[in-house]
Amino acid sequence: GNHDGERDGGFANYFVIVQPKPLRARAQVTTQEAALASLPMANPKRGEALFFLTAGCAGCHRVGDRGVNFGPDLTNLGARMEAKFVVQSMLDPNAVITEGFAAHSVEAAGKNYFGTLLSSGRTVKLGLVGGQTVELAAETINKHETLPISPMPPQGAMLGENDVADIAA
Repeated sequence: GNHDGERDGGFANYFVIVQPKPLRARAQVTTQEAALASLPMANPKRGEALFFLTAGCAGCHRVGDRGVNFGPDLTNLGARMEAKFVVQSMLDPNAVITEGFAAHSVEAAGKNYFGTLLSSGRTVKLGLVGGQTVELAAETINKHETLPISPMPPQGAMLGENDVADIAA
């Protein structure tokens, strides 16, 4: 509460909720060159906030014990990959698709689904954008295609060069 404990009578408790501003579409798409040029000034703490809160990366990717494991696990990514490839993956996710993470398009019971294949067999389980999953009984599936693209949308229309650099850092 907001008193020193020595007063009698009522007192108030309050909470302050701080939420980041949502991302908005940019007038110009961020280029890899601009993002790479911003890397020396990158702020990893801001990048962490963007990754887990504002940009929605954690809706599909895991780092450590945080996030969802639909896309590739990014724990210790800096030890496995140069920064230029991290930036490229954010801005052009179709350039290199990690094995097992190509997009899947499924038509079942009159609906279309697009996401990452999590499991198959008697049911097909897809990870959808935003962290949801859907399980589809095999007998309801009319069409199932593995697409030569990433389910991750390019981030250059929403993230500026400093944002991309901060997340990469």
